[in-house]
Amino acid sequence: KSFGVTASTGIAACNIGGTTIHRYLNIGLGNGTSNYLFKKMNNRTKIKLRGIDYLIVDEISMFDAIFWDKIDNLLKLIRNNTYTFGGIKLIVVGDFLQLPPVKLKNKYAFESKCWSSCFDETIQLQKVFRQENIHFQNMLTQVRRGILTPEIHQTLLDRICLPEELNEDFLNSHVKLYTTNKDVDSENVLKYDSINAQEVIYVKQDKNMTDERVTPQWFTNYFGRRQKDILKLKIGTRVMLTLNLNTEKGLCNGAVGTVIAFTTHI
Repeated sequence: KSFGVTASTGIAACNIGGTTIHRYLNIGLGNGTSNYLFKKMNNRTKIKLRGIDYLIVDEISMFDAIFWDKIDNLLKLIRNNTYTFGGIKLIVVGDFLQLPPVKLKNKYAFESKCWSSCFDETIQLQKVFRQENIHFQNMLTQVRRGILTPEIHQTLLDRICLPEELNEDFLNSHVKLYTTNKDVDSENVLKYDSINAQEVIYVKQDKNMTDERVTPQWFTNYFGRRQKDILKLKIGTRVMLTLNLNTEKGLCNGAVGTVIAFTTHI
């Protein structure tokens, strides 16, 4: 049997040895109608999708109803088959009480038109493997359902650590989250300037020899914010990918690392 192993995000795809469903289907951002994506798709991808028997999808909660119906219709067109998802058998994994759809205003995948005909069986996993502490397990179970008792609230408050209570190594090895890009940039500049090493500067060049639509504005829309024209790095700089480059090799959106050397040959 032939399997397509996919997930909603690059990180999730890396964990299961697959790729994002967008890349597997070769649909880019997935904008446009099913008919548009079908006409745009190359024959090589269509042949691949006509030959698979099962499609595995992880982190299903991050897909919205509009996208799920769109993929259903797209695969029907590709496989010339009116059955759900063009007759492909689905193995879907996820928790709808965790990560919501990327576009919060859209409905969940289980609210899609095709959802009721997608599955013959549903399996609910009961055993918790990640936490051994029973009190912590019960607390997480209630919080994920939106229940916050005074006891749980106090337990969480007791776990708060102030920056001055943590050592420098801990702070430097963990990713800090901020609510605005301005605060993120300020923190990154502060840490970067503290690194005592020679600076290497890369100048950005945006060009595409085959697609005139790929303009600087296209890049801005794709990344969600304007990208800087130069990239400054030093040995010891902590970096994070903001785009899926190669999920099979772990180069996915959110992956972090440290610069250890520079080379002109890859």
